[in-house]
Amino acid sequence: MTAEQRAELTGRPVLLYDGHCGMCNGLVQFCAKRDFERRMRYVPLQSELGRELLTRYGETPESLESIAIFPEALTRQEQFFHHSDAVAWALRQLRAPWNWVGRMVRWTPRFLREAVYAGIGRIRYAVFGRYPVCPIPGPEIRAQFVGVTDAGCVKA
Repeated sequence: MTAEQRAELTGRPVLLYDGHCGMCNGLVQFCAKRDFERRMRYVPLQSELGRELLTRYGETPESLESIAIFPEALTRQEQFFHHSDAVAWALRQLRAPWNWVGRMVRWTPRFLREAVYAGIGRIRYAVFGRYPVCPIPGPEIRAQFVGVTDAGCVKA
């Protein structure tokens, strides 16, 4: 992690996502466009930075195969959430009505939301497609993405 990346991420919520997944890219762009305070940062799992962040919790992009979020990244208050917990946490950071949706997800019994999450995970590539490399977001939200120029996550 470079000093510039560390400065960009420290103290912010950092959302790691599958940069090859069409659905994941769409949802992350949805969140980025509705994060009016521009607090969250988005990092592809497949980027060098994403791999580095995951190894601190004993995970790899291959083992996780999911979304993850680090509230208060790189601070003593940092936490690690993944799967439906990460989705709920990310949605709660947005303005109404999306923060209410995040609360509803969080209030849903964990076994139900994890079952739905796993079911969607099994079909996401078939339904939404798979990119050969992580796409580079448009200029209006590009500043919120970190690590998309790393090897393996560059635009072809």
